[in-house]
Amino acid sequence: MPVSVSQHLAAVEERKIKSLVALLVETQMKKLEIKLRHFEELETIMDREREALEYQRQQLLADRRLSTWSS
Repeated sequence: MPVSVSQHLAAVEERKIKSLVALLVETQMKKLEIKLRHFEELETIMDREREALEYQRQQLLADRRLSTWSS
């Protein structure tokens, strides 16, 4: 039984749709990967800032102790 023209066109359209959906999913995954990398970079920056603030806090406490001992 030969495939009708309409069945052939439907099959072609279905392949196009599947291809476009796959491309869409791939694009969305790439966007998510970029966002995830960005958040990881922000997390690294925040960790460094937190460490710097903790160091400054420790220095401030040490300075206060020295100033109370020398008074």
